[in-house]
Amino acid sequence: MATGITKPVRQKNSIGYENTTLRQLANKIAQRQNLTLVGDIENIKIERITQNQEHDLTFLKRIAEEYGYIFKIAENNLVFYKTEKLINAEAAHIIHKSDISRYRLTEKTSQLYKAVTVSYKNPKTGKTINATAKNSNCIKGDTLKLNTRCENKQQALIKANAALKNGNHIIEGNIEMPGNPYLVAGLNVELKDFGYFSGKYHITEVHHSIDRYSGYVTRLRIKSC
Repeated sequence: MATGITKPVRQKNSIGYENTTLRQLANKIAQRQNLTLVGDIENIKIERITQNQEHDLTFLKRIAEEYGYIFKIAENNLVFYKTEKLINAEAAHIIHKSDISRYRLTEKTSQLYKAVTVSYKNPKTGKTINATAKNSNCIKGDTLKLNTRCENKQQALIKANAALKNGNHIIEGNIEMPGNPYLVAGLNVELKDFGYFSGKYHITEVHHSIDRYSGYVTRLRIKSC
């Protein structure tokens, strides 16, 4: 469900958060937006992180995705989900080729990774933190190397796993279809009658729109599970 356009949502903030966790961070932002935080979040400790002239929800989305989470706003709740659990869930809706107006699906075989390595050198201590997540189902793929800020081994490994799962989706694309309010980000759908591209997909983004010419339209951003 889309958020309402309110002053707190539009406002850009610059805030430093210290000695917190991902859940506490999400809860602070939820409270500023007059929302209630819902969902299980791992105890991920964060010594310091800065929100620099960013909208609250834009900032939280960026941080959540780094640690393998997504969220949605529904009925005054900020609902967090573990991305891995959503991707492994059964398809909630079947989409036949005859149901859609247009689509574009692209195979990404050149970007299949057998591992992701996260490395970060703390400029103050000079110490380097390394962590690697491996894909046991991939032998010949490349290793993606990321240099991203990490405070400890736990953070580095969680970010490596999130990047590995996000990068190893062979097919991705867009679908445009008559409006369907039940299709929301985080659900899985099954594509049928698409030949090679048939199968289960995860919805990463949804845009619902209404205009006088096209009527009610739903546009999906999807990637294969």
